[in-house]
Amino acid sequence: MPALALAEALREEAPGIDLLFFSGSKEQELRWYRAEGAEPVALPAAPLAGGWTGKARGLWCAWKSYRRARRILREWRAQAVVGLGGYVSGPCVLAGARLGLPTLIHEQNAVAGKTNRWLAPRVTAVATTYPKAFARAGRIRRLVATGNPIRRRVLPPASPAQGRERFGLDPERPTLLVCGGSQGAKRLNDALLEFLASPGAREIGNLQFLWIAGAANVEQVRERLRGAGGGEGRARLVPFIEDMGLAYAVSDVVLCRAGSASLAEAAAWGLPAIVVPLPWAADDHQRRNAEWFAKEGACLVVEERRLNARQLTEALASILGDPVARRAMSEAARRLARPRAARDLARLALEILRMESRL
Repeated sequence: MPALALAEALREEAPGIDLLFFSGSKEQELRWYRAEGAEPVALPAAPLAGGWTGKARGLWCAWKSYRRARRILREWRAQAVVGLGGYVSGPCVLAGARLGLPTLIHEQNAVAGKTNRWLAPRVTAVATTYPKAFARAGRIRRLVATGNPIRRRVLPPASPAQGRERFGLDPERPTLLVCGGSQGAKRLNDALLEFLASPGAREIGNLQFLWIAGAANVEQVRERLRGAGGGEGRARLVPFIEDMGLAYAVSDVVLCRAGSASLAEAAAWGLPAIVVPLPWAADDHQRRNAEWFAKEGACLVVEERRLNARQLTEALASILGDPVARRAMSEAARRLARPRAARDLARLALEILRMESRL
């Protein structure tokens, strides 16, 4: 998604620019690109994890990706390379750097990943969402805080009336948007089902739910929802939402993981958030993302091990039951928002691209 947001901004800043995408080979990832009219080059991708066997597989995939990316970049006569995370990003950026091209990496999270920490001293410029993401990296030539790039259609404004019609929501009820990422989050689904079967759901009886359960989970959640004390009538259950702008437009509170994109989008809309960091995220980066927002008063953080019906009831009541606190959280979120992040990152990318013509 950051790559597509950057591409959109690049085409606005430099009409006629040619863009080539490298991606992993997962079908969902490829569908997202194709939906935007792009046909990416799919490369082998695997994490450097899982013992010697897993690390050896990851290194072999990285080597194959590097060799292929280097060949394609030369054939395509690329003038600059931008890495936006993912397992194929490192080999592609390294290939560009070894070819002598200007290179730029963007780190979405509050703690830079191992690959980006290794690349940071070797690239032309580094962009970040969080200002201290590279505290553990070596010497960096140029560091720019751009924020996290978001696609234009996800940003305000969008029509709440159109969103309510699209999702079948009651305009008189507050709405909780539940989004555990593109694949959904089983732990969030389980906790919300527990909440709907608890006394807390009756305490906050007028709340309705726009619930992204994930394609792999949606039917199971629907079955369980039918026995959750009338929760089925209050929930609009979907596997995935393409037009997230409409989803944010109709929401009053967000229940989400602490991925950088989710937090950036909620902040752009000024939405109070209940954030549940993924406990096994690399370098515990989701907890660090959430802490940054919580420190500024933009969200409530609930650890996954403590996530249950009572915790959800208390968090929802503290936000929906206190208009002053809710307004303060919304204002804090807006202060953290960087709605022009895609444009700023695009301008930085074009600046390093123009360096190529001066070499």
